[in-house]
Amino acid sequence: MQRFVLVVVAFFAVTSGDAAVAQTYDTRLVLCIPGGPGSTADAQPVVDRFLSALSALVALGTTEGTYYTDTSSCERAIRSAAKTTIVMVPLTVYLTKRTPWKLRSVVSVDTSKTSGKYHWVAPKGETLESLRGKKVVTGLQATAQFLGKVAFSGKVDVSGGYAFKKVRSSLSAIKQVAKGRASAVIVDDLQRKSLANLPIAQDLVVIHSGPDLPEALVAIAGGRAPKSLAKALLGVCKKDKKLCKDMRLSGFKSIAEKRLTQLEQQLSQ
Repeated sequence: MQRFVLVVVAFFAVTSGDAAVAQTYDTRLVLCIPGGPGSTADAQPVVDRFLSALSALVALGTTEGTYYTDTSSCERAIRSAAKTTIVMVPLTVYLTKRTPWKLRSVVSVDTSKTSGKYHWVAPKGETLESLRGKKVVTGLQATAQFLGKVAFSGKVDVSGGYAFKKVRSSLSAIKQVAKGRASAVIVDDLQRKSLANLPIAQDLVVIHSGPDLPEALVAIAGGRAPKSLAKALLGVCKKDKKLCKDMRLSGFKSIAEKRLTQLEQQLSQ
């Protein structure tokens, strides 16, 4: 998920606001990353390129793309007067907002160099059992419920068995563990790979990993999906390889609705 957040911030962010939401478009692209960093104006040329490339493969009519970092703005955009609203969201948002936002999955985001796994990272010698009752931190936006029930398949009670705390950033979380102010940190796969480049994290190791999960999803909110949208998304990176390289994505891939339903059920248990 974190890789998807960085991609959105670097390349998909566009100017937002209530005035934009009030306009009417045939198709609106909502990039919803609650807590996402960065500005919203830097990547307008790339979002235009993305929508242009997609429009060449599927009829979208007039289009607008917007990046939001808070759930309320996402919801206002999703409920605005567009014939079709395409939403890109991390898995955490999709599972919690699937019903109220009437989301229907189309494809998942494929970053290829990272997986959708989550990891426990701690000093060498620690185990999940030895960490019980100790302070565990994360800079992820994911809730303890999501981490315990979905990211770790219900095998680790993140909030019940540990002193779990969310902090302002993943780097801050890693620093706390490296300096002994916390006993472990929960990271996603991109953060895990970045540990090798952090001198302060050289004595930290992965002690537990969850299953591979979709990092982010493209979905339709409410209305009817344009015909062949999934096919167009699956082919857009073949049409414009440089675009996807700039986006740091391999492309998009099919997602099994049954798998998402299973994950949603896990979260609600």
